[in-house]
Amino acid sequence: MALPMTLLVLLMFVASSSVNAHVPASEGPFKHVRPVSYQRPLYSHGSALDPCRYYFDVDTAAHQKNLEECVTHGVNWPISLSVYGSPKDPRYAVVLSTRHRNGYAWISALNKTAYLRTLEVWKTKKNLPILISVLGPPGNEIYAAVAENQPTLTPAEWRAPVCGLSEKGFGDAMKRPDTTLLSFTVYGTPAQRQYCGIWQKTSAVQRSSFYLAQNANDYARIQALESDKTWRPANLIPHGDGKVSATFTDTTLGLRPVSALVDIPSKDLAQRHDEFSKQNLTLVQLQGATPTNANAAVFAAVWAEAEVPPDRVFNVGGKDPSGKNAAAATKLDEAVRSVLQVYRVR
Repeated sequence: MALPMTLLVLLMFVASSSVNAHVPASEGPFKHVRPVSYQRPLYSHGSALDPCRYYFDVDTAAHQKNLEECVTHGVNWPISLSVYGSPKDPRYAVVLSTRHRNGYAWISALNKTAYLRTLEVWKTKKNLPILISVLGPPGNEIYAAVAENQPTLTPAEWRAPVCGLSEKGFGDAMKRPDTTLLSFTVYGTPAQRQYCGIWQKTSAVQRSSFYLAQNANDYARIQALESDKTWRPANLIPHGDGKVSATFTDTTLGLRPVSALVDIPSKDLAQRHDEFSKQNLTLVQLQGATPTNANAAVFAAVWAEAEVPPDRVFNVGGKDPSGKNAAAATKLDEAVRSVLQVYRVR
């Protein structure tokens, strides 16, 4: 069967191109969420935050209460988690989605020993870590994390966060073509910055990049360079010394470009969120840090049209004029589809 010239060109292009008090600390709470009507009123962000959509600057007890309450309302998918402040007095920032999932478990303010014990429990319960945040100097750090229950998960598919990475080690991990980054965090001190990330295996080619911006102006310069490639900010982690760890990816979150800000004072965050909400953009990432010699936190945030990248759509046009090669045409269509999806050709 002769191939159209446009298809041949396309194929050539693709080929080259505080511990929870009500449960054991080692396990963390877990609930299967039942769909229920979400009756909580949507508060004005100018007066009070709706803790089942996002919240920040809350302590461990309020953080756990919010998650418990939101689970019962069916808002069961945390999409962003940040613990900041000090290990003795941690504060949390969380973004939740109204998309229904299987259920999740979480831990808050655990030391390393309790955290590692929790990972073993999660593995037996098929709870897969999806979000991670770590606070404090190495050796005295505390961990917060979220895991999603996946009933069909096999032991071989379960993965643990990879922590204790240097800046170079994290950058090298970001270059692996067979994995995609779900979540990452930075802890330690400016002289001993360490990274912790959660990666998942993928058969699709997803390109990404990583930077340590020296300040907000340097981040703006980097974002402009990445935007020229039509890449978007994926994860932004502010540091107490004013630096920003940032990852970018070639996937999209809707038709419009995402909006990202760093160095947002705590007192201005709700107002910024309202401004983007009026543009029909939703908050998808929120990370906090307490600047050196300062009391109030600063934040980095990302707003977008959608919470997750849309599925690729594959359409086939035309047909074999002779009508005699339908089976061969179908096989070719499937082959082209698989190549385009793996390489994420739009």
